[in-house]
Amino acid sequence: MGQTASMSLFDLTGSGSGRRIQKVCTQNSTTTTTNFVYDGNDSVEETDQNGSLLAKYARTSNIDEPMAESRLGVTSYYEADASGSDA
Repeated sequence: MGQTASMSLFDLTGSGSGRRIQKVCTQNSTTTTTNFVYDGNDSVEETDQNGSLLAKYARTSNIDEPMAESRLGVTSYYEADASGSDA
């Protein structure tokens, strides 16, 4: 049997401040949209094209520094390296 090739196309939309605000992915005939929601400088959640929550972020008091991510009921924690960057 032969294999069917699969191709994904991505379209990223940014804001005037350089933040990614939307990702549209088309694979075969299925298109999914992810919207990135910010509170000021901090990303707080990701939603799909229907507004359903995909991921939520808990943050520290520093700008754009997530502490944890909750996605599909699983919470993951970020760890900073010696320079303070999230790993």
